[in-house]
Amino acid sequence: MARKADSPKGQHSVKTKLHLLLVSNQGSTHPQLADLLQGEGADWADVCWCRSRAEAEAALVDGSFDAFLLNPGLQDPICQDLVALVQNRLSFQAPLLVLTPDWTWDLAQEALRDGVTDVLDLSQLDRETLERAVHCAIERKRVEDRLLAYALFDSLTGLANRKCFTARLQESLAHADRTGRSVALFLLDLDFFKHVNDNFGHPTGDEVLRSVANRLRRRCRRTDTVARIGGDEFAIIATHLGGPEHIIPIARKLSDCLEEAIEVQGNRVFLSGSLGVALYPHDGRDADSLLRNADLALYQAKNEGRRTYRLFDPVLDSRAKEHQAILHDLHLALRNDEFRLYFQPILDARTGEVRSAEALIRWHHSRRGVVPPDTFIEVAESSGLILPIGEWVMKAACEQMKAWRADGGPDVPVAVNISAVQVRQGCFMDTLSRTLQQCEMNPQDLELEITETALMNLDGEQAEVPQHLTDLGVRLSLDDFGTGYSSLAYLKRLPVCKLKIDRSFVSGLPGGDDDSLITHAMVGLGNALQITTVAEGVETPSQLGFLQEIGCKQVQGFYFSPPLPADEFADWWRRWPSMASRCMDVAAYNNRRRMRIA
Repeated sequence: MARKADSPKGQHSVKTKLHLLLVSNQGSTHPQLADLLQGEGADWADVCWCRSRAEAEAALVDGSFDAFLLNPGLQDPICQDLVALVQNRLSFQAPLLVLTPDWTWDLAQEALRDGVTDVLDLSQLDRETLERAVHCAIERKRVEDRLLAYALFDSLTGLANRKCFTARLQESLAHADRTGRSVALFLLDLDFFKHVNDNFGHPTGDEVLRSVANRLRRRCRRTDTVARIGGDEFAIIATHLGGPEHIIPIARKLSDCLEEAIEVQGNRVFLSGSLGVALYPHDGRDADSLLRNADLALYQAKNEGRRTYRLFDPVLDSRAKEHQAILHDLHLALRNDEFRLYFQPILDARTGEVRSAEALIRWHHSRRGVVPPDTFIEVAESSGLILPIGEWVMKAACEQMKAWRADGGPDVPVAVNISAVQVRQGCFMDTLSRTLQQCEMNPQDLELEITETALMNLDGEQAEVPQHLTDLGVRLSLDDFGTGYSSLAYLKRLPVCKLKIDRSFVSGLPGGDDDSLITHAMVGLGNALQITTVAEGVETPSQLGFLQEIGCKQVQGFYFSPPLPADEFADWWRRWPSMASRCMDVAAYNNRRRMRIA
């Protein structure tokens, strides 16, 4: 873009000559144009004269121009052809003016709608008017480009924004369709970027995003598009690819560029990213399906531990459709009251006395039958439906305890599983207190079970929830103990009343040496911390015998009872005293037999 050259103070500024491309079927022999641009006093511009589209295309390849002048009549088809040609090569860099002898308001407005910057009546032009019009068009285009940059580019990183990315993706797919080449779409999420903002502040986070953007730019070709489409989400459109074999090197290159620490304001920030990749036309025939499938691959990369990349697999699509079907049906299940609570007893490992019962949700689906929780809980958590479902479970469990006691049935505390999603909800404690009050329940009759990993990941105000539960009188159990990660110092401080040993360790008892050692260690840890240990998944007398021997306090599993509907559980509870002695005697017998063999 031509501008007045800077000059020292006190000296006159010197205009820089404009470089123009002019297309006219008469070329430089056009009498009026020759006079305007070549005659005396026409030293304000250097003109590249072209007589045809072919000559114009060659000129566009070889040089850059400050403005484009087209001379064919507005009704001449070559005018629209040349307008399209120049616009495709311009990338929003220079204005386009049409000089026509058949100027009318209607034709001029139509040309302006097609992207022409200005339409000038050739019969009314003189040299000064033309020069002024070209300079005005250049300045106007500069302002338009600045506004366009605000609309199409991310102000923080300078990368294409989502709007620009969407347009570029459409253009890339259309071009690939014509040429028979492939296009790869990479979606990149920075792993745990929230921690950067939380630990170092948002200004540092912004600097990190700018550094990531620069690294991605350097790793990509000039023909590729790098975009920021969300807070810490980036997209890369890689064009002119031959096939799937070209994807993996690009994915590795993009992942590797995040490995080196980013230095920001004296801080060393370490990052990683998760990548999902989809290839056109192999993984999608249009922009929407390609974007959706790249997102599915990204989701898979996150689920598999992050810091990696995954290519789209059709299996992911079938899983996504199943996920959507379950989500749809969960909404209906809440509305149609399709959930039921089943109860499984938790017993004293030595006496067989029923200490409590765990409430387990089951979904009575109209077509699928009884749906176990591991089929739908993940969908409920990711969608937020776990909040109303979890509230329903707590209320239903409390109401069932109240009903049993009114009928002379089971009089034991009930344990309810809760999700980290529920705890992170700001009103969790209010919801719990309201439920207990409405059901007129003693808080000590309710136990809440949360997984080890979920509990350890609570931070901020959420980390205070376990203590709030204890203050309220509700007991807290650590579920699936041994399958996550725990700081023993942190575990010692937690107000946990039970450690529930996961069934994956119990299933290998008593023969599995590793399972035996690990289970023995966890029971010993619980006893040392004066926390009751509960073994889940007990299915055989020998398993019970081993657990009794190592000092496990409570047990739960199919050996005693499967999860039962409320009325069947009440019947089992009434019959259990007559069966308990025999179950424990069998366990003791098997234990003695195992010890003799050893």
